[in-house]
Order: sequence, then C-alpha cells, then structure tokens
Amino acid sequence: MNSENEIRNFIAESQIMKKLHLYARGCDRGDLEIMKSIYHPDAQEEHGIFSGNGHDFCDFVVSFVATVDSVTHYITNAIIEVDGNIAHSESSFFVATIGISDENGEKIDLLMGGRYFDRFERREADWKIAHRQVSFDWYTRAPKSSSWDDPLVQQWTMRGRKDKQDHVYRFLEERSVGARMGTLPPEQN
Repeated sequence: MNSENEIRNFIAESQIMKKLHLYARGCDRGDLEIMKSIYHPDAQEEHGIFSGNGHDFCDFVVSFVATVDSVTHYITNAIIEVDGNIAHSESSFFVATIGISDENGEKIDLLMGGRYFDRFERREADWKIAHRQVSFDWYTRAPKSSSWDDPLVQQWTMRGRKDKQDHVYRFLEERSVGARMGTLPPEQN
C-alpha cells in the first residue's frame, strides 16, 4: 500500500470510529438526530428483536430509552478495513441499562456485551452505516440495586441525562461559541 492510500484509509478509519462513538452518544442521550446521522436512509439493521430500516431502528431506540432510568454504551476494540468507498468493521460493545422493566414489570439492571458487524459506505463524502448485524455475546441481569437517593451520591451535582439537558450539549455549545469568538487556546481552535 502506498502512503497516500495509507493516509486516506487512516482518515476513513478515524471518521468511522467517530461515527461509532456518536452512535453511543445518540443512544445514551436518546438523541434521534445524532442516531439518524449515523445511518444511510436505506440502511438495514439486524439487532436482536429489531430487524429493518436503520432510521426506524433509531426511532425504536429513542422510544425505548425514554422508558428506562439510564443507559450507557461503550464501544471498543474496533477493527476497521477500508476498501475504497466501502468499509467493514467489527467492534465490541458493553451496555448497561439501568431500571428496565422485566417481564413482570419489576425494575432490573441489565448488562450486555457483544459485537457490531458493520458495513459502512462513503456517499457524498460521508461515512455512514449501510448494514449492521449485532451479535450478543453475554448478558447478566439483577434486581435494581441503586437510587439517586443514596447518600453516597447525593453530593454529585452533575448527573447524566437522557435528553438535550445533558451536560455534553452545553459543553459542545460553549466550545463552539468559544471557537467562534477566539477565546479558546490556538491549539484547540
């Protein structure tokens, strides 16, 4: 491989990795706009109980996230292979879903791990998922065991949220305004 192709592939891998991380943010914050920005409109998703259009999957996830106390995704160990405008990736995920209702209506905590098998396509200079299959490798469930009423966490003033009131949106807005006004250090502009 020549250095120009290596650089092009490195940039593509970086862009794809960012999309994977944005997928996690979109899921965890219940942000439909972010989630849909990860998928091409004709993308297909095979995700356990859901099989269908990627944008429809995004609607499904956002409505699900609204029913639980919190959800956190971690995406790691991504292996991305780029071939022109097509890329295939395998990445591992860990997801903690806190306060999900079980089959009896009782609140439980559900932890799962697995892998995403994605085909990304670059269309109009943008990498997005064209097809995703999900393999669930393990899970564990337990009775809900925590509460924000716990005295140990009462002093934590900044808590994650499942909406646009989450700190990340204020952080991104402040960063954007700072960059436009030139108040960020030069290396951060």
